[in-house]
Amino acid sequence: MTEDWLTQLIEDVEEEFEACGIIGLYQFTWWQQIGSRPDERDLIVARAHEAYAVFQQRHPDAWLGWITWPGMEPELARRADPGTALDFVLDPDAPRDAPLLVLVED
Repeated sequence: MTEDWLTQLIEDVEEEFEACGIIGLYQFTWWQQIGSRPDERDLIVARAHEAYAVFQQRHPDAWLGWITWPGMEPELARRADPGTALDFVLDPDAPRDAPLLVLVED
């Protein structure tokens, strides 16, 4: 991964966020190819937290919410409780209707 990984990740996540009004937190680790780098999981999750903090500074009105598949639509998200732990890793073995954490444009 290049030294400017943070800039690239933020640009890619922002592009989807601005187009859709919603972004799954798992995108912060998928972009870093977590599935092909299981030995670097801790580093990837730490970088996801760092990128999330930068993203939140750039989008202070975005709110954390829950959504279930199908339908990654902002109007279907429900607000997460304050203090909800951030979860950047999508569990491929989770049921299809398991809730996902997302950021929603206000």
